[in-house]
Amino acid sequence: MTCFACSSSSTVKNGRASRGYQQFLCKDCGKSFVTGGKYRRLSYKERLEIVMLYHKGLGIREIARRYKISPATVIYWIKRILP
Repeated sequence: MTCFACSSSSTVKNGRASRGYQQFLCKDCGKSFVTGGKYRRLSYKERLEIVMLYHKGLGIREIARRYKISPATVIYWIKRILP
């Protein structure tokens, strides 16, 4: 298992996260991470597309359905990118 933050291979098991996924701890940088979860990181391009769709008049819930993310995440990126 490699760390997502520093790409180190010195990781150890660190208990269980929510919903029973295995949690790991990196010995080098100290970050905890989970594998096998449903979390996926949005690219910068996807974030800009979300804001552009909202700016064009598409609803928050519809954008959330298209990208398979929560409406709260859509609102977060709209507030963060738009002034």
